Formats: sequence, C-alpha cells, structure tokens
Amino acid sequence: MLAILKQEKYLVIAAFMAVIAFPLEHVALAAGQAASLATATLLIGAIMLASLRVAHHAEVLAEKVGEPYGTMILTLAAVLVEVVILGIMMSHTSSPTLVRDTIYSAVMLDMNGIMVVAAILGGLAAFLRQHAIHALSRRFPGTAFVV
Repeated sequence: MLAILKQEKYLVIAAFMAVIAFPLEHVALAAGQAASLATATLLIGAIMLASLRVAHHAEVLAEKVGEPYGTMILTLAAVLVEVVILGIMMSHTSSPTLVRDTIYSAVMLDMNGIMVVAAILGGLAAFLRQHAIHALSRRFPGTAFVV
C-alpha cells in the first residue's frame, strides 16, 4: 500500500490540496490579491501534477489494449481532463448554458484539431509513398506493376 501511495504521490498531493482548499476558498479570497494568487498558483500546480498522472495511466492502458483503442483512450483522457477542469472552473457561473457551450466548444476544438493533424499526416504519408513508387518505377521499370 505504501508503494502505491509513493507511486501516486502527485495524485495524493492534488487530492490533499483539494480537500484543504475547498473549505478555505473564502478565507483565501478575503486575505487579498497576493494570497489569492498564491493559492491559485498552488492549485494550478496540483492540477498539472494530477493531469500528468492521469496521462501516464492512460498511456499504460493504451499500451495494454493495442493500437486503435489505445489512441482513443489517450484522446479521451486528454479531453476528459480538459472538460473536468472547465466544469469545475465554471461551476459557480449563474448561466448553465455558458458552461455547456464552453465544454462543447472545447471538445469540438480538440476533436477537430486531432482530425486535422491526422489528415495532414495521412496526406503526407500518401504523398511520400506515391513519390517513392514513382522513383522506384523510374529506376526499375518493371517494379511499378509489382507495387
């Protein structure tokens, strides 16, 4: 048990900071701008550490399940972390549609960005493959029919 806690120290630190920060939110805000900025910096650091551990676990799981599902797990883990952070940040907003629309736009931007990168890399790979076939057929004329 101690070995697991040692491995997951970033998640433990983030959970500990969340438990402490939640009831002391109004105290930190009332203490002034410097205290609020320091608290925000610490909490953002904790969120980043927890996100790194989540990404590590998603990567380990992606390796175990294999290629098409592993990529989907990594993508969904990244989007889920972003959606959870947005949901927490906007939970005190008076407009529930603002939260919904912000999360929807973040998910759409992520998915479209991933699709654009995949399309560009796929097009580049096809171009390089086609270029290699033409170069091979010019050098060895009978190999164009084999490929």
